[in-house]
Amino acid sequence: MLSVVTVLFNSERFVRNFLDSYTLQSYHDFEIIIVDNNSDDREYKIAQSYNKSAIKIYKNKINLGYANGINKAIEKSKGEFVLIVNIDSWVKPDFLEKIMNSYTKGNLDVVAPYGKNYEERSENEIQFESKLDPFGYQIYVEKTEKSSSTYLTGACILTTKKIYQSSGGFDSDFFMYYEDTDWCLRLLIYGYKIGHIPDIPFHHFTGGSITSGIQYRRFYWRNKNIPQMLIKNYSFFTLIWIIPIYIAQNIIEMIFFILTLKPIIALSYIQGWSWIICNLPKILQKRKNIQMNRKVNDSEIIRSKMYFGFAKLYHLLKYAEQKSIFSSN
Repeated sequence: MLSVVTVLFNSERFVRNFLDSYTLQSYHDFEIIIVDNNSDDREYKIAQSYNKSAIKIYKNKINLGYANGINKAIEKSKGEFVLIVNIDSWVKPDFLEKIMNSYTKGNLDVVAPYGKNYEERSENEIQFESKLDPFGYQIYVEKTEKSSSTYLTGACILTTKKIYQSSGGFDSDFFMYYEDTDWCLRLLIYGYKIGHIPDIPFHHFTGGSITSGIQYRRFYWRNKNIPQMLIKNYSFFTLIWIIPIYIAQNIIEMIFFILTLKPIIALSYIQGWSWIICNLPKILQKRKNIQMNRKVNDSEIIRSKMYFGFAKLYHLLKYAEQKSIFSSN
């Protein structure tokens, strides 16, 4: 059996489209597990209006974050396979049949489809590789025959329940953002094979439960999650050169946001590191467990899987360029 697991929060406009697309699937051996992170009653009632034998809903009293929600859904699931999906998405009726057939016949341990825009109806896919630079920043690069992804976006990931749980799954201390990246980096360290499956489009809105733009919460979550990810997953000798450069990048970014009159964003870097310091004993215990089970060294992952360059600098320059264009107009 396949368990389709998702988290519901501030996504009322997407719920019906999501559930309609999955209840019309040509593949029938699956269940849908929804964890409601204390969202509005209207969203909860929409989900409840569907066939309760096929859809199970668990409502939290407070918002525990995306990673916690997915972990709870997988704990409640009964399937051998788990498909982690965002609720701001929809798929065609043959999606589950195709992705399950491809996964069970392939040699990858964890897979994801290529994404398409939410409103896009054509068959053309947006094919890219999702990369990390050595300092934990994300970047999308054009797919080539020899390229491969460092991580798979948590919008849609298929694996087995056994692999998810034995590898530790999403870290519950990642309230939102980078939980998928952290997990995929750990999968690579443990020797699992991850990758994209072509020709099975997945339609995703991106950021359906949170508003877009430069925003304090986004930066705070990222500024506490990336250092956690680096400290837990890298070896001691890699951290010796990674952390000083990462901190230097943070300082440059803080100055950038102060100069662009966004001091609250600059403050999020200090608050992120403060959280890291306060929770360092717990992070180091997780690190110990990960390093004890390591099968692949950092240099191999950095050389074969990561983006060579500074991804965050690339994004900041792009942001500054866009601001300049808008200002001139």
